[in-house]
Amino acid sequence: MSGDETFAELPADTMLLINRVCNQFEETWRDGQRPRVESVVAELDERVRRAALRELIPLEIEYRRSAGETIDPAEYARRFPELPADWLRQQCRSDEAAVAMQANRPKPAKQPSSPATATNATSRDRRRRLGDYELIAKLGSGGMGAVYKAMHRRMQRVVALKVLRNNLKDRPQWLARFEREVQMAARLSHPNIVTAYDAREEKGLHYLITEYVDGHDLDRTIKRDGPLSAHQAAECVLQAARGLAYAHQQQVIHRDIKPANLLLDTHGVVKILDMGLARLADEQEPLASPAANLTESGMIMGTVSYMAPEQARNTKNADERSDIYSLGCTLHFLLTGQPIYQGETAVDVLLAHANEPIPELASDGQGDPVPERLRQLFQRMVAKRPEDRFQRMSEVVVELEHIVSEAETRIAPLPTIINESPATTATRRNALTRPNARRSLPLIGAGLAGLLLVIVTAIAWNFSGDDDRQLSPLAGPPLLDSTAISGANSASNEPKGYVLRFDGRRSYVEVPTLQLDPQEPVTLEAIVRFRSFPGAANLFSWLGPEWIAIYHTHGGNLGIGRRHASGNLLVSDQTAPLDRWLHVAGALDGNQWALFVNGQPLELRELPFAMPETSGGLYIGGVDPTRLPADQNARFIDGDIAQVRISRGVLYHDRFTAPETLTSNATTLALYHFNTGQGLTIPDESPTHSHPATIVNAEWIEP
Repeated sequence: MSGDETFAELPADTMLLINRVCNQFEETWRDGQRPRVESVVAELDERVRRAALRELIPLEIEYRRSAGETIDPAEYARRFPELPADWLRQQCRSDEAAVAMQANRPKPAKQPSSPATATNATSRDRRRRLGDYELIAKLGSGGMGAVYKAMHRRMQRVVALKVLRNNLKDRPQWLARFEREVQMAARLSHPNIVTAYDAREEKGLHYLITEYVDGHDLDRTIKRDGPLSAHQAAECVLQAARGLAYAHQQQVIHRDIKPANLLLDTHGVVKILDMGLARLADEQEPLASPAANLTESGMIMGTVSYMAPEQARNTKNADERSDIYSLGCTLHFLLTGQPIYQGETAVDVLLAHANEPIPELASDGQGDPVPERLRQLFQRMVAKRPEDRFQRMSEVVVELEHIVSEAETRIAPLPTIINESPATTATRRNALTRPNARRSLPLIGAGLAGLLLVIVTAIAWNFSGDDDRQLSPLAGPPLLDSTAISGANSASNEPKGYVLRFDGRRSYVEVPTLQLDPQEPVTLEAIVRFRSFPGAANLFSWLGPEWIAIYHTHGGNLGIGRRHASGNLLVSDQTAPLDRWLHVAGALDGNQWALFVNGQPLELRELPFAMPETSGGLYIGGVDPTRLPADQNARFIDGDIAQVRISRGVLYHDRFTAPETLTSNATTLALYHFNTGQGLTIPDESPTHSHPATIVNAEWIEP
């Protein structure tokens, strides 16, 4: 982890860890103890220690200064030699300068003030602060409480605070809902879900601390700017579906999906918020009566407009398919600007969900016909009976991936979020004009995320056309029949002994000593079994100046990429099967690449985007999150790997019989059999034995 990395650039799980460490550190100081920073970070992983020090040291300095101590920069230089001396001096001296300025400032003549004036001033100060946070602006409010933009007074970190209304703290059902939101939010860490940092109680006020998202919810966006095009709507729903698929994997059912609970930030990223009604899939529902939910939980028209019929009958019936229904209703609103069903009362709307025919989606917000595939997806998502819908949100993701990729050259960008002043509001009403096709692709934001998000996001990494080299598939007949992927010519025999399981969240294998030579042809192979595709992931990431990756998209489409001046990726349109052992091989020779599954060459198409700069090292099954940009670093496969081989030269040009066992030969640079069942180091079985691999958060299992 770089010492220059800011807190906002850290992975979500690291941010949460450091935030909790800082909170405990401050609580200890407030209790009258004097903890030293060194003791707090002693147990931290070395990869997060430096980032934690940059948060903790300013806190310690401020508390010591508040206690009347003089801060000596030399002391901190001795205590923390690994940190830049200039940065340490700045932390110490900035406080000293502030104190000196305050001491030398002429004091105004004391003005008499009435007790009432003093009391009002104190009250205003209290209203502007909550614990360690200074409230900047009120973002919104509802029956449950208010949400504020706030800043941590010492760390200068901007967050969002969701504060439970004070008069609700003694009402068990409201406090239980708030605590439920805290618990559910703590379980989830995904790019399309608002990250929860902490929860506190301060002088009787309960509040949840989350990341601050600079943007607006989709309900407000549509009401302000009008309905979206079909492809804009598909992209928004796709991103929400990714986040929900992940939540469902963690056994969390949201139960309140609607446009107002989907935030669209300034970079085109959709994030799910408000876990207040979420519950675990196997959890007993404490409020079984739908009437009770409608009244006591404050569920009004804005929610019942998106509620599945079975959830309206009894909330404990809500499952993954109920969230799918609500997301389908959201798709209707994004395309038309109207709820899917309307009525004079909440009961009328609920009855319409159960009994009225499903409306047709004829045209989108731009007046263009809705593509047939998207109309069929909508009809299936909002089917009356749960058994007639998609059964898993991951299935919705796969279908939306295809819809978005089919229109990749025609898709309009996501709506631009403008932090408007009243004077500019009128000129921004038509911000959703359709750009020409040439401009639309790089402005998608996450619009091609299902194809690219593994190693590239269009908003962050701009296409560079300075190099006119063209990439092309290596010679050989393309695989046109997707059934061949799972055919007989496969590494389908169960591996002997153990294999490594990767959890899709934080597991990877690192080979730091194996450096990539961009001038040399190379072949990368793995025998792998995918369990699910909850997110885009890298099977291989061989980092360096012209680093390469073999990856799958959110929908399970395999691809291969290499970073150079023209920044191209190649991706296939075939989806890899789940729960089958596959032999996956990628071969790269200059500007020619090939990708094989079970000995069959895949037909690949080009995607011209630039990849970020990285430093060397080979990663398998995922990537150290500190090695890629913070908003694109969750690249972890959900599956099992049995064997890996890295070879010099191109081993495969045409169809071949996939080996069941990878063996060493004169071209082998590194070879790993993940079958020992113990330890955190895997020996390199190549002729040189030079590159042992380190296991990070993966576990041994017997297949």
